[in-house]
Amino acid sequence: MSDIIHNLEKFFERIPVTKLVKGDVVQNSSGLIRGAISHFVGEHDNVAVIMSPMSGKEIGRWSVSDLTRIPQEVPVHYHPSISHVLNFFACGHLPPRLQDVVRPFRDLAQQCADRAPQSQETTVCLRKLLEAKDAAVRAAL
Repeated sequence: MSDIIHNLEKFFERIPVTKLVKGDVVQNSSGLIRGAISHFVGEHDNVAVIMSPMSGKEIGRWSVSDLTRIPQEVPVHYHPSISHVLNFFACGHLPPRLQDVVRPFRDLAQQCADRAPQSQETTVCLRKLLEAKDAAVRAAL
């Protein structure tokens, strides 16, 4: 009997607990893109259209499997220009060696976006950090 229960527990661990729905606030796997699901597209509604909470404009389309629901107590507050610069800190597409180089810059960019005021100076800060990240990647090549 305990084997059956153990197997059932393992089976249910693989099933997503909740399905994403329109209006959910989500982030992508890198944690850099945050927004609300506007609607779903694709053959099996497997692509979510994400809208900026600030501007109400589409900021991208992501596979549902690459998105995670953000608890409601976490505010989504990035200005569109800050969200735009944060896109360039994604590192999932890079080889593991270069991901290790980019990761500290990505983390610092996230901290800046979360803690600094939503202003032009924060965008400039992130752009300068992006330049430093790009130089570090080139140095690692």
